[in-house]
Amino acid sequence: MRRNDVPGFPTRTSAVYDCILREFLEPQLSLTRAGRGRSLGNVVLSLVHMSTQSTVKLRRVPLNEETSQHFERLTQSYARDHGNYLPALETVDELLAETRDEAAQMIVMFLSDGEPSDHVFRTCIHGVNVWKTQNVQVPPGSRPPLISCGRSAWRCRNDIKRQIQLDCYDRVASLGDKFGRDRIRFYTVGFGPADEDFEVLQRMSGMLPQSGFQKLGLKANLLISVFSSLTSTLTSVREDSAGHGMTLRQAGPRESSDSFQERPRVITRLGGWNIYEGKNLVSKKGYVDGRYVELPLREGATGLAVFEDWFDQGSERATYRCFEVAREYYLMPAYPFAPPHMQRSEITHASKTQDNHECIAVGLQMVAKQSLFEEEMLNDHFHRSMAETQFEAQRLSTLFNERIQRIVEAKAVASSSSAAFDFAHSDASAFLVTFIPCSIYHVNHRSKPQWILAESFLDGCFVKWNNNGGACKKVTNAFLGDGYAVDDIPQTFSHFSWSVTDGDALVCDLQGVWNKLDGFMLTDPAIHYGKPEAKKRFKRRTDKGPQGIREFFASHVCSRLCRELGLKAPDGLSSANAVF
Repeated sequence: MRRNDVPGFPTRTSAVYDCILREFLEPQLSLTRAGRGRSLGNVVLSLVHMSTQSTVKLRRVPLNEETSQHFERLTQSYARDHGNYLPALETVDELLAETRDEAAQMIVMFLSDGEPSDHVFRTCIHGVNVWKTQNVQVPPGSRPPLISCGRSAWRCRNDIKRQIQLDCYDRVASLGDKFGRDRIRFYTVGFGPADEDFEVLQRMSGMLPQSGFQKLGLKANLLISVFSSLTSTLTSVREDSAGHGMTLRQAGPRESSDSFQERPRVITRLGGWNIYEGKNLVSKKGYVDGRYVELPLREGATGLAVFEDWFDQGSERATYRCFEVAREYYLMPAYPFAPPHMQRSEITHASKTQDNHECIAVGLQMVAKQSLFEEEMLNDHFHRSMAETQFEAQRLSTLFNERIQRIVEAKAVASSSSAAFDFAHSDASAFLVTFIPCSIYHVNHRSKPQWILAESFLDGCFVKWNNNGGACKKVTNAFLGDGYAVDDIPQTFSHFSWSVTDGDALVCDLQGVWNKLDGFMLTDPAIHYGKPEAKKRFKRRTDKGPQGIREFFASHVCSRLCRELGLKAPDGLSSANAVF
């Protein structure tokens, strides 16, 4: 990092460390001094310096006065040499791997004042380091020419840079694969001149669902806001994961991703499935028209099967493969949604052998979700809070979709071209927001009552558009008709939910899949309630109340769709320019 270009600081490095000390460490230490540190759980901090090779300056140290003094000394330092991303990312991987607690949450902030320098040290396919300068005399103020490989050196240089970028993206994605995408938050910050290229940092942040990117320029006040946001996020994570004081249960081993892709031909206990039928399947319930009622199993189903090994895990729950199942002869259309003359039926037989308890899957694959905490396995309150939240979010999304339809129809009527009318109608579905329905199964698991929430498996590229801490993200450059950005629509829905409830509620933590035919299919939202009387029966830890609403609007930038819906921000809160 260069010197003397951040007002009020001798170097860029000193500005960064001063902000870490004042805006990140001090607020966390104040929690400890106030006696809340222990109740909020333990935090350890590591610090990695990027250079030609990465250097671990701090390794898993606690947040205490000694760590604060260390950062005080670092404010007098400045960076030297190149900023190579790949060695730093490799070191981050190694440090995170030292975490023994499988439920621990991880936050990574990756800050740089420029693009990666790794290409300078890599040779091209012809074995030549084409990014090194030639050892020749040049006039003062001039740069020596770069070494050539004797072929298309410019093409080789571009290929090397492109490969470095892809390697950076792969390294970040692999962190999510290795440690859990719901477990790690990855934030990137570009702290450099306005004309500096931070595309790699921005795309790195897009590799994980809980991530964000900010380009700050060389302004210390914006750097302060970044670390203030980080300490707010850390406090929320500590409160969510440790503040409830509950007992963490063992969720078992993780399922292979290869087996998850295959639909089982026959489901058996020996194959690793827990099967609940008869007296072991007590009930199936869910929310219909705001009432919590009994629901029927799928046609032909006689029970529920949940795989023993989880395939994903967050701060509150583990998720498992799940099917409704049948043990009798079962007549099932192979193509249930095709016209009658195109349907054919297949007869599938499930063995009645008691030892192995064979079943067949009925209907589409589902995802079962169970709490990670022993106390929340004792009744259905945890799952009912989730189901109630999802039902309320769907009620608000129905209002949103109706408004979208009216806008599209108005545009179509205003157009004199029938082609434009057809285009508007065909494109309307891409704007729609739907929260998939969920059901709660009451089962007897090894003679003990247990509750399982299940919902349809979302097929497609899973994306998290915003979270419950005010962070929102752009992950694509996709645009719909008339230039609407795909990634703006979930943010607009969050804003709409606050507006249509007169500030009583804001739906956020929007995650799921999107395609042009179905629009946004979302799951597991959070709702911040602005007034105590607006809260539903079951309080969720993700509800941050008025503070959560303020955090959303602190980072939300109103889009064209917000304006067309007539949405306005709360008094005293203006939209920020930062996009996470």
